[in-house]
Amino acid sequence: MNLIPTSKCFQGWVALLMFTIVTFAALYTDFNNEGYVYTTTDYWLIVCHAVSIAISAIMCLWYLVACRKGARDGERATDYNKFEFFMAVFLALWWIAGLAFILDGRNGYAVNNLGFIENANAYFGAWACLASVMFILGEIGETHFETSPWRAPKLSLWWILLIGTLAILMASVDIYIAAPCSGTDTELCAKTAVGIASGSIGLFFSLLTIGMVSFVEEKYSRILETVLATLLLLISVINVGVVTSSGGPGAKVGNLFFASWITFLMSLSLFGRCMKDFCGDKPDMGDDGGDDDDEDDTVEVKEAEKTLKKASSDVEV
Repeated sequence: MNLIPTSKCFQGWVALLMFTIVTFAALYTDFNNEGYVYTTTDYWLIVCHAVSIAISAIMCLWYLVACRKGARDGERATDYNKFEFFMAVFLALWWIAGLAFILDGRNGYAVNNLGFIENANAYFGAWACLASVMFILGEIGETHFETSPWRAPKLSLWWILLIGTLAILMASVDIYIAAPCSGTDTELCAKTAVGIASGSIGLFFSLLTIGMVSFVEEKYSRILETVLATLLLLISVINVGVVTSSGGPGAKVGNLFFASWITFLMSLSLFGRCMKDFCGDKPDMGDDGGDDDDEDDTVEVKEAEKTLKKASSDVEV
């Protein structure tokens, strides 16, 4: 693991710090209105943002100190990686809990009871905070599986899909209960049921794949991952076509609308990467992919030396 400020994980922590400040500032504008009475939920969100700001700031400073001391590899870097992974997992769970309150229309922080966005900074900032944490987790996973280039580049996408499908499931369940759809057979309820089904299946596929890379051999996991990515793309197409259509629960701009489209775009990107790997193309190895070029250069140098020796012997004769 390269503990330097140019690493992607460091950029993720900086992004998390900035997005958390923006989200808190957007919420504080409402909290600071004259005559506003604080509730228990308000205090919880203040603590949620304070903890996120503190941890992300500490991680940013930690990267800079580690770089200054030259702790770039070896056992110390491994210990740093474990600590960073623990912090990222903690904040992921922390923000999932916080997001549930911010995006709940009954609280009125970012959306209203009808699902319309009222505070865009709070809405998009909260999603960006969770996305930043998922990005960090994905990058840590790529570092852990850096010896397996087939797995690493796609792990971040699976983490994003995990959150996207979970958001689809939660939003669909909320609408199904609020409608209410129990015992009814309306168009809205039928399309909401499609959202619940697609969110559940997509969430299962994401959890299965993330766990699979740790326990299944690479040659088998590549095949299974390609199959699951293909099925997830088909499910995402059906979901975005049904749920966000006219009369569907995601027709209005809100949680379900964005979650459905983001999941579709991520599944499309994932499918393309899986097919590229499955068809035998070499993955992007970055700086480590220059071994073949070095070998070609070595062969050319040897051939040039042989030619020079032969020319020298001819001159002597």
